[in-house]
Amino acid sequence: MEELVGIRKYLTSVKGIDGNFKDSPEDFYVEEIADLKLGDGEWVVVRVKKVNWDTLNFVRVLSNRLHISQKRISYAGTKDKRSVSVQYFAIRIKDDVEVERL
Repeated sequence: MEELVGIRKYLTSVKGIDGNFKDSPEDFYVEEIADLKLGDGEWVVVRVKKVNWDTLNFVRVLSNRLHISQKRISYAGTKDKRSVSVQYFAIRIKDDVEVERL
């Protein structure tokens, strides 16, 4: 991997630890921990497990499939794409009919 980005040698007096780079999304697991106060309101909260998905791309695809604006989907920051990520999304709803459609 280092050679691909131009790193060919290390100058250090410390011996390396023989580590390696991870190759697959399953090598890196991220789980968002949320302290949610759920109740009635204008938001639906969904918990999503994403594998190798960029958060912004996921929101774009989700909004397209739900036929809603991306502005109606909230989340607590982006997560690493090359990972297995469990993340919460809050979707602003307009009425009960829309909840059924989700």
